Amino acid sequence: MPNIKLNPGGLIGGLAFGVITGAIIFSTIDINEVGPGAFKIPIFALIVGAFAGNFAWGFIFKNL
Repeated sequence: MPNIKLNPGGLIGGLAFGVITGAIIFSTIDINEVGPGAFKIPIFALIVGAFAGNFAWGFIFKNL
């Protein structure tokens, strides 16, 4: 697909949102009571952060 350009913003944004959300979520729960749904919110934040970072990087550095 020639019209899709990947950039480092997706990686940076995804990691930032995922790590921050994971730190908040997992600091407030008991590790012994983690169920199968405990990872849904951090994974969703990772995906949203990747999209946001990709678009922000493309908007800021559009001439590169």
